[in-house]
Amino acid sequence: MIILIMTLWAFFRGTTKNASPPKLHLREWFKGFELNPIKGMLMVFIPIGACCSFIRFVVGDINPLEGVVMGDLKFEGTITPAIELKWRDGRIGICVLALGFNLMQNGSALLCPRRDKPGSVWLPGYWQRQHIMYTSALLFVVLLMALEFSFSSFFSQNALAFMMVFKVVWIYMESWLLKTLNEKLVALPFECALQTAQFVMTLGADGFIQFITGFIVELLIMVVKRIAMDPIKFKVVRTAKLKVKIAQAQKAGQPVPVYTPELEAIGVMIDMLQSMYRFSVDSLGTVISPITIAVLFFFRKEYEISKLYGIRDLDLLFYMLFSLIMIPALWIGDIFLHNTLELIWNWKLFEYIEFCTERFRNRARRWVGLDTAINEELPSDLRTLDQMCFSPQFFFLGSLHASGIVMSVLGYMLVLHKGHNMFGDVMVSPLFAAIMVMLRFIKIAALRAADVLQIWMVEGEKDFVEEYDEGPLARRVGAIPPGMAAVDALIAECVEDALSVGHTDESLIKLLEEAARLGPNAQASIDSSLPSLPGPYPAAHSGTNATGQQTADEAVLPRACATNMLFEGVAPPAKRACGTESDVVFADFMSAFRKEMQESNDRKGNLQRFVPSKTKSLCFPAGVVVHDVAKAPDEAEEEEFEWPQELLTLGLGADAVELNLASSTSSTSPTSTTTTSEDEWPKEMLM
Repeated sequence: MIILIMTLWAFFRGTTKNASPPKLHLREWFKGFELNPIKGMLMVFIPIGACCSFIRFVVGDINPLEGVVMGDLKFEGTITPAIELKWRDGRIGICVLALGFNLMQNGSALLCPRRDKPGSVWLPGYWQRQHIMYTSALLFVVLLMALEFSFSSFFSQNALAFMMVFKVVWIYMESWLLKTLNEKLVALPFECALQTAQFVMTLGADGFIQFITGFIVELLIMVVKRIAMDPIKFKVVRTAKLKVKIAQAQKAGQPVPVYTPELEAIGVMIDMLQSMYRFSVDSLGTVISPITIAVLFFFRKEYEISKLYGIRDLDLLFYMLFSLIMIPALWIGDIFLHNTLELIWNWKLFEYIEFCTERFRNRARRWVGLDTAINEELPSDLRTLDQMCFSPQFFFLGSLHASGIVMSVLGYMLVLHKGHNMFGDVMVSPLFAAIMVMLRFIKIAALRAADVLQIWMVEGEKDFVEEYDEGPLARRVGAIPPGMAAVDALIAECVEDALSVGHTDESLIKLLEEAARLGPNAQASIDSSLPSLPGPYPAAHSGTNATGQQTADEAVLPRACATNMLFEGVAPPAKRACGTESDVVFADFMSAFRKEMQESNDRKGNLQRFVPSKTKSLCFPAGVVVHDVAKAPDEAEEEEFEWPQELLTLGLGADAVELNLASSTSSTSPTSTTTTSEDEWPKEMLM
């Protein structure tokens, strides 16, 4: 199979028309990104291995509850060794079920790390975590039914046909999960659980040869989907959405949106993200499958593998070794598939993954999911996926929750096969509590060890003040850049004064619109159509100064110490004079602000372009026919497109993709040259 993938890559590599085709980067992929799924799963294997060892040797072999506590409160009669064995196996299943649910609970906390404010009725984090657990319970039932069906003789006789049927069912399930959970990051562990369950179902094939045949067929389907079906689907969906936008704009008589370089860049980035999401699901499913078979082998006597699958207990070792050998083989296949995607679709996957790695190294928080810097240019369902940077933390949280779902299914499956009534066993709650305490102890020990070894530690993490989610309309002070804090306080003070003298929201909005229209250096006057203000300010909107220019009453304008914040020709308010001390404070602030902006720009830098663009497009009103126009000589140097800083930094811009799809108009304004002074606002703030 790997030879087939390499042959496919060689064909596209030899037939490419690109003068400088992308390199394979085999060694670079192996050194970094391809190891992330293994790193994430190894961290999850520690609590699973510890708890399974406790269950195996304490609950299973020692069995301190034997002859002490009955396994069924309704049981009447003589307790035989067979009944004691049945209760013991049922309690092992209860412990595995408890392990799975505790892993899911911890996984939901990582999938939704937002902190709710104590005492507030607004609890979005709590409700999202409960929604994740509710969806996990639904998927738990679906996977349990699918695995039980795979144990039937009807399935084993027609394993390949049923695997194709379940492949279609899983595609529908994936679509349902994305609609239910709204974020691909949250849906990742659920799709990994589907992938792992499908692998376990292949154990029901009638022989090892049929098992390998089913596995190869699934692998072929995966290759076709990743290099052909998925990219075509992504592009068709994007084009269809744009046509819908165009039709809606034409119907409403609004400017018609077309592709701009920014939209093209965002669209290609979305395609790459969705492709890497599919890779993440497949790779995590591949590394979780050996762990699942290992658990089955660890409790092979309790599960009675020979009855379930019609194979010897030791045959599971061959299946487990096969799944382990396939991991490095699939690494090579994935690297060639990545480069094949770059050759066919002109993507820059390697550059994007390098950029994600760099962002993860320079993150502001220890857990990258708590970082407030997200790419708002992307659709809402992909922002958190891009925020996790496909890092080891990303694969850790995915494997944690997915393993919890799989362990829950395996645990309750054992309870059902043993005919144990877990709701009639008084030891259910103590066993759940024991597993929860053990996992809690492992968690605390792991966190303390990570603190000592400085694992994933970033500068300033210990001094970080935790922020709470106070609702969609709450002002997040922490989101304001440090240099903007003084400006924000000054603006708030101005608005407070303006409201105190009688301004309304409408009048303030009109004043700001007028200021934006005239610009910072233009002559302006207050619109005479504003409503009269109540109170002792009858001449609020009238009056002339010494030069005969119309001015506004000093009590109407908000207080400020910088005279350049007012309209030119308008006197500053008398109740707060701009003294020398305030001028010095403002100048110091502006100096600190410029320094912060310069340091921020230096840190961001100009990153490599990983999204190609060949066309420039404009947006014209509906009904306007655009003909080809010859380029002027001055435009020859502008043919090569340079991506804007917002796209180069992946999300430090503020516009969402929906705004980019909306109408865009061009306007021109006269430019003027002014002398720079210490009291002038820098261009970063004016923009």
